[in-house]
Amino acid sequence: MKKTIAGIGLSIGLGTAIGAEPTLLLIGGALNENADIISRFVNLSGGNAGAVGVITAGSYPYDLDCQQYGTSTSGGCNDPTVSNSKMNANYYVDLFQSYGIDAYWIPVDAATINNANDPAVVNLIANATGLFFSGGDQSRYLESFIHNGQDSAAMTKIRQQYNSGNAVIAGSSAGTAVMGDVMITGGLSYNALRYGAYQLGTEVDPDDLTYTQPGFALFNYGLIDTHFSARGRAGRIVELAYDRNIDTAWGIDEETALLIVGANGTAADGEVIGVGGVHRFDLSQSYTGNSNSYELYNVVWTHGTDQDLIDLHTGLLSNTRAQPSASGRASISRDVFSSTSPREMIGMGISLALSSDRSVIGQTRERSPRYAVRLSKSADFYAFGSSNTSFDGMRLDMYNKSVTPVSLP
Repeated sequence: MKKTIAGIGLSIGLGTAIGAEPTLLLIGGALNENADIISRFVNLSGGNAGAVGVITAGSYPYDLDCQQYGTSTSGGCNDPTVSNSKMNANYYVDLFQSYGIDAYWIPVDAATINNANDPAVVNLIANATGLFFSGGDQSRYLESFIHNGQDSAAMTKIRQQYNSGNAVIAGSSAGTAVMGDVMITGGLSYNALRYGAYQLGTEVDPDDLTYTQPGFALFNYGLIDTHFSARGRAGRIVELAYDRNIDTAWGIDEETALLIVGANGTAADGEVIGVGGVHRFDLSQSYTGNSNSYELYNVVWTHGTDQDLIDLHTGLLSNTRAQPSASGRASISRDVFSSTSPREMIGMGISLALSSDRSVIGQTRERSPRYAVRLSKSADFYAFGSSNTSFDGMRLDMYNKSVTPVSLP
């Protein structure tokens, strides 16, 4: 990592870019109608000259909901407050139309997978300048659009629209998780450290870390995970990256997006948009310990916040904010991977970044065994901003508390 506080034009190359280059807008979930994220997507998709195709195949299928609960608008499948593929689509169609762009549903879900080969559906995708994949279960996206390992006609057209730059691809939650190659399907960070990663269908416990491959493979910069800080997912994404021998892993917070214009090609940077952070973990120089217990050392953590640019290949941060004054002691977390007390680990990281300490050690709430998470400032560590703090060059070590960890350099 290198230090930078370079003041660059954050909008250069990251503005309206319809019909130009492959563009991804990856949202960590809980969009909460964030105006900055939605307006950027709408503008990139052509504004009032464009059209958004809303894809909700990650949701529970509308037809199955109707079969189970009837078709009424009060408690049935047509109740606008219920979460099924059609009602969720109606919500997003109304939301995008309120921003002045045409929007419509792409009617494919896990109960209507044959629609993915319907020429009329393919035509709807071809006419979209933006495609929005909503949340739910990312496995349903694969079931809906990829059949027996082969792309459906709809998936083929999605790839064509994306690769040509004719349609911006946006996803939220499950709609982001499906965009990678190796795709996380579930699990908790604690189980990931204790038991490792399982291919989907081979897990022992519902909380085990599971994955499948491939996803849609539109994002080619490493692993990706969502709802990141709120659900304590750093342990699971880092462990899966190590297990699958992948050098880079990304986590996106809720109501936060990573925008990449020129994805998998000309893009050097991704822009962070929203209220949380985007996290990049570099495992290229990581290593394990010599004990029989869990030890993983020297993972490099970058954390970017709103308007930061993150170099997609090095993790280098660029922004216009000054380095904060370091003072006081860092706070620790005793439930570092908590999914009930949001932002425990990033809270510890920011506390260290703003403190005069060089390292801090947190731990898991679970005790059998208990794991430690040690954060430290590397020689290249740099922080930006006393509020909305970003940093790069923070070292992350995770190990069983029963072992003596390797000494910091």
